[in-house]
Amino acid sequence: MRGNILLLIFLAVCATACTATGDVAETERMETSAELAALSEAVPALLEKHGVPSVSVAYVEGAKVAWSKAWGEAAPGQPATADTLYDLASMTKPVVAETILRLVSKGEVSLDEPMSTYWVDPDIVDDPRHEDLTPRIALQHRTGFPNWRPDDGPLAFGFDPGGRNGYSGEGFEYVARFVERKTGAPFLDLLEEHVLDPAGMNRTAFVPSPPVARSLKSDGEWRDLRSTDTYTAAYGLYATAADYARFLIYAMEGTGLTEHVKTERVRLAENEVNNVCPPPMRAEGLCPNAMGYGLGWMVFETDGNTLFVHSGKEPGRRTLGLFSPEREVGVVVLTNGDNGLQVIRDVVGILYDEPSYTAMLSAQAQFDAAE
Repeated sequence: MRGNILLLIFLAVCATACTATGDVAETERMETSAELAALSEAVPALLEKHGVPSVSVAYVEGAKVAWSKAWGEAAPGQPATADTLYDLASMTKPVVAETILRLVSKGEVSLDEPMSTYWVDPDIVDDPRHEDLTPRIALQHRTGFPNWRPDDGPLAFGFDPGGRNGYSGEGFEYVARFVERKTGAPFLDLLEEHVLDPAGMNRTAFVPSPPVARSLKSDGEWRDLRSTDTYTAAYGLYATAADYARFLIYAMEGTGLTEHVKTERVRLAENEVNNVCPPPMRAEGLCPNAMGYGLGWMVFETDGNTLFVHSGKEPGRRTLGLFSPEREVGVVVLTNGDNGLQVIRDVVGILYDEPSYTAMLSAQAQFDAAE
């Protein structure tokens, strides 16, 4: 199932050991990092415990990639290294969103213009609600579309656009088609021009080049790589953890964004805390002040700190990226196993000390394990 376990849980509740390693240091700090030392001691046992073949991690500190390293097997007999590409799944969406926000900053697209001027999906042409769709609504997951249209049926609205939150990959596909038609440029070209190239993401692509991590499903089946010659706006990018960390820095610094767009990016469509923060977390004072959809990200606000988060979930892979502009830190964790969120939870617990967020991530990992 395509989707994003992090965002879905926010809305819903609120096997052999791999010991081969590989690494590429981003800076000399790698040799003395206390966080890296803690991970190096803990990760092999975590991979064995949860039956996850490998994990690749990158850590951002001071708005720079401090280090990146991988543990385990990318495929049977193939050690994972920091140069190994992983399927990002829904972590593709923030890359797409940041591309669109730079077009907004340049005045080529407006967040609140009707997309119907340039694009109307044939399935909804007879539904007048298509006139209410805007880029902002799509990036905030408020289109009214399902996550994906049925295999045997047309795209249709489940609720009025802008009426409430509803995670939707179709919404991202829709806004990308609109942008292509308005700008007259293939979206992949826009992605490369406005994000991949300026962020220095040289190991990120929809068509990956080796080495690439294969995915291990919980039934023990190694999943072949997805074959594609095109892009999707909601999933499907491959990247190294270090490359995605460069993207986090690019987004963190707001390169190419106007101050107005930076403000709009963190403006919540709806504060979901009262709806989704579990009662036990409320009793312990672990709920954030606010959380909900920004523009392309889940935004998580505590006293004096804003956290941008997105995760990915597809069969045989779990991924997560987060950053805090105030702290100038970020974490990327990419795995190639169905139980990857259990590993992600513990890795983030070591690298990012935010009790309210780590408590929520723990609840998400428990939910994912029970599915």
